[in-house]
Amino acid sequence: MNKLKSFGAALVLLLVFVLIVNGLFERGSLKMDNRDFGFWFNAYKDMSYAALSENMEKDTVLLLGSSEFRHGRKTAYYPRNMFRKSNFKLVSVGGPWNQTLFHTIALGSLEKKLKSRKVILLVSPTWFKTDGVDSNGYAFRFSETEYIRFMENKDIPDEVKKYVANRTESLLRPSLDKYTQVRLINRNLLHNSRDPVTRTLFLMEKRKADRRDYAAVSMAMKAMKLDLPVSGAAGAEPPHEPMPSNDWGGIMTNAINASGRRSNNPFYMSDRSWKQKYRKIYRSGRSKFGRKTDVNSPEFGDYEAFLKICRANHIDAKIIVLPVNGRWYDYIGTTKAIRKQTTDKIIRLGKKYGVETSDLSKFDYENFVTRDAQHPWNVGWVLIDEQIYNFCKEN
Repeated sequence: MNKLKSFGAALVLLLVFVLIVNGLFERGSLKMDNRDFGFWFNAYKDMSYAALSENMEKDTVLLLGSSEFRHGRKTAYYPRNMFRKSNFKLVSVGGPWNQTLFHTIALGSLEKKLKSRKVILLVSPTWFKTDGVDSNGYAFRFSETEYIRFMENKDIPDEVKKYVANRTESLLRPSLDKYTQVRLINRNLLHNSRDPVTRTLFLMEKRKADRRDYAAVSMAMKAMKLDLPVSGAAGAEPPHEPMPSNDWGGIMTNAINASGRRSNNPFYMSDRSWKQKYRKIYRSGRSKFGRKTDVNSPEFGDYEAFLKICRANHIDAKIIVLPVNGRWYDYIGTTKAIRKQTTDKIIRLGKKYGVETSDLSKFDYENFVTRDAQHPWNVGWVLIDEQIYNFCKEN
């Protein structure tokens, strides 16, 4: 027994020593003066609490979304380019595999830094599948540093923390390293473990996660140029600036004309997407791209957790339900009636928590709204931009 006690004491001393030595080396700042940081499309940025929190200003509005941020970046209608000369300070977070649970954690972690108290969530009806967010996708986008700050935030309701912890442990179970990290975090921050070894291991893990994020983001910042002008981008449309004229009708006319030259297919998507993916599927008569939506999807629980954080912390939220290519989804069997059940529930939950919602699914059958089955094209981005503009200008 004495040997075990001696071993335990020695282990604690060793861990404390390593922690102190590790603390001697402080990292630098990730603050960027370049306003284009907000629309820097980079997964390391999105998963770094330090990078996001250090670049939040008093009037920053969070813009949360998913893979749509990958599309249209060289066009004039992408938000980064549309609002380039406005006084809006938007910070976008999102890429492929980002869905509501990730954004629930991101919002909760950044809540204290969100001085504007304004957040916009771009919600895709395609997230609400039978199984909800994919385990592999969630593990790929999971942010340990944001998760730690989420759990440290005392203003997040306990029920939301417990829900997020259970969902996260379940989704990360196949990813042993991340699952182990989350279990350690939960034991310390959710279950308040008093074991000194567990506490020391957690503090070491937290510092390691912070340093890993800093290294990844700082290297990415050095590798990427964040100030590429849209006018100099290859294939970019001539920039059309809505500020201060706010001529959305004129902007939409330009977007329709720009798209019509690049679309010659029965679904009014971009010819590039049509030729690369969808033409072959259409000609074969096979609809293997089908994604059924489900009103009982666990994604709704993730979405409701997001709304609860907004209500509990008096955050002014805007939910924008994104349009899809209605013609294509009808073709693969996910009909308008099926999709409406999902969008209606998204809107209904938003209203339940007093959150402003805009349902752009009413444009599912408009030409040139999406470049493929679901990602915004020129017309789609203009519709989204107008909603962003109206929300941001309110304050």
